[in-house]
Amino acid sequence: MMQRFTVDWSKIARKDLFLIIEYISLNNPAAAKRALQKIQEKAQQLYVYPERCRIVPELQRQGISEYRELIIDHLRVIFKITLNLVFVVAVVDCRRNLEDILLQRLLEINHENPFS
Repeated sequence: MMQRFTVDWSKIARKDLFLIIEYISLNNPAAAKRALQKIQEKAQQLYVYPERCRIVPELQRQGISEYRELIIDHLRVIFKITLNLVFVVAVVDCRRNLEDILLQRLLEINHENPFS
């Protein structure tokens, strides 16, 4: 019997997607709408066999193998599989350096006020 997963998005991943779609819509609102639909459809398909996606190479080189990615056009949808949950943690443009983005996010987390 095939295991089915629930697909959930982190706040950061939703923000990533929003910013990407917002940027596309500046020049072409119709393309932004199509891109959003395509990303949502493809990501939702992760409910079956999310293991088919490759491990994120930059993280694997650092010994971190629990994150996988789904490539959709020029975007990387990065997720982690836990029990029956596929948790999307980021959406990143393939043309950007993932290591720089992750470092930036770590710095942002370290500067957040945990009591706010």
